[in-house]
Amino acid sequence: AEDTREIMASLGCRNFKELIGRTDLLRPSARLKDHWKTADLDFTDLLKPAWTLQSVTSGKDSPMFCCVPQDHELAHVLDRQLVLRAGPALENKTKVVLKDVAIKNVDRSVGGILSFEVTRRFGAAGLPDNTVHIKFKGPSGQSFGNWLAPGITFELEGDANDYIGKGLSGGHLIVYKPGMAPFKGHEAILAGNAALYGATSGKSFMAGIAAERFAVRNSGATAVVEGVGDHGCEYMTRGLVVILGKTGANFGAGMSGGLAFLLDIDERDCNMESILLLPVEEEDAKMLHELISEHAALTGSENAKDLLVDWKKTVSRLTKIFPKEYKKALESNTIKQKEAKPEPVAIAPTKDLEDLRPSSVPAPKKHRGFHEYSRKSTPYRPDKDRTMDWEEIYASQGSTKSEQWHSWMKTQTARCMDCGTPTCHSPNQGGGGCPLGNRIPTWNQLVHEGDWKRALERLLDTNNFPEFTGTTCPAPCEEACVLGINEDPVAIKSVELAIIEMGFSKGWIKPQPPQ
Repeated sequence: AEDTREIMASLGCRNFKELIGRTDLLRPSARLKDHWKTADLDFTDLLKPAWTLQSVTSGKDSPMFCCVPQDHELAHVLDRQLVLRAGPALENKTKVVLKDVAIKNVDRSVGGILSFEVTRRFGAAGLPDNTVHIKFKGPSGQSFGNWLAPGITFELEGDANDYIGKGLSGGHLIVYKPGMAPFKGHEAILAGNAALYGATSGKSFMAGIAAERFAVRNSGATAVVEGVGDHGCEYMTRGLVVILGKTGANFGAGMSGGLAFLLDIDERDCNMESILLLPVEEEDAKMLHELISEHAALTGSENAKDLLVDWKKTVSRLTKIFPKEYKKALESNTIKQKEAKPEPVAIAPTKDLEDLRPSSVPAPKKHRGFHEYSRKSTPYRPDKDRTMDWEEIYASQGSTKSEQWHSWMKTQTARCMDCGTPTCHSPNQGGGGCPLGNRIPTWNQLVHEGDWKRALERLLDTNNFPEFTGTTCPAPCEEACVLGINEDPVAIKSVELAIIEMGFSKGWIKPQPPQ
């Protein structure tokens, strides 16, 4: 901090606000001229001061930072009306039915605030099914029904934009074409891209076609739809998807869990590296009949009703999609159970593939780390031991780090998704994020590469007491981690603690006890 103040003073700036937009204080590094790839780069326009741009009319006196808070007009969004009208359900769980609620495509994220109110009052369990049933008419905006909580049913007579059902969390979605529409529902696109992205639970019934990337990263929701675009069920880890129509290209890419059932499948549209095509079994057929019957009753789908008329023929047209990785995990788990003990034992419920992923491997792959490895953070010392002394509460390997320890750290840092605009390293308005502004993605990558010295330098750029924050900080960075939306976040706190421990063990940092 002292060095920063000195540098700012030399530049004539009293605070950080005076530095914003001052590209006139920057100069390209002379080293760029030493390499043929960068020698001819011209940064003139890039380093042009902001006050010289045509959009700035007040010259150098124009403000270069946010001076007026942006008003998102959240007080007037449709959700506020829904919360008021659903008051009886929120207060005492009385059933509420709202009909013919008008909606337009400028009404975005409808359901988010209502779901927040349900969760705030009743927790993750939410309300009993169909406690709040709202029927909308019209074209919905983006993210209709996002994070819909248990007990809420959204019924839409119209069409939906992108991200409908994003993060669906136990609620129910029903979508069908307007009654006066001249077209057939199963021949028209009624939902946009990335429908049910990251859904975790709940049900969705769409009597029409959804566009690309349907149910990407679905981890628990059940969905029936009458056609999808390219990349359907990509990276799906759990849940059930039934498609009663055409399927776009690259279906099931990276799919590692859950099941899907496709009508009149074309193998060329499937990513055969990730999935197996299996016949529908008797038990599957019974379940599908119940689900498609429910779909027909809720949406009025003529396509679904036709399929139910000759059910035996329909079953022969359906194909079961089974992820290869899930099958491999189930087989491996079965073999381990047989070899474990010769005496009869109660068979534990089969674990999902995500529960069987390793937390440490010798050579972890970064580009798929978030998908292939599970979280393992630094463990606490046994409580009986740590209550008897004043030592650290976390278990430490000491000054000598084993190869296994290094593999563990590399694997945990490989779980970072490189999300582009990381929410972990700066405070966020909604909570979470590092209050110190630690450059988390940077030193995370350096640890993965085994460059511990530079990782320590980057950590010390913003944090002059990591041996303290690495143990006592409540880790709001992990709360803000994008990976934490669907599963355990990156073990950022453990990595920070590992960096400073390595610094002390290598002598890069020396203890300086007060005199």
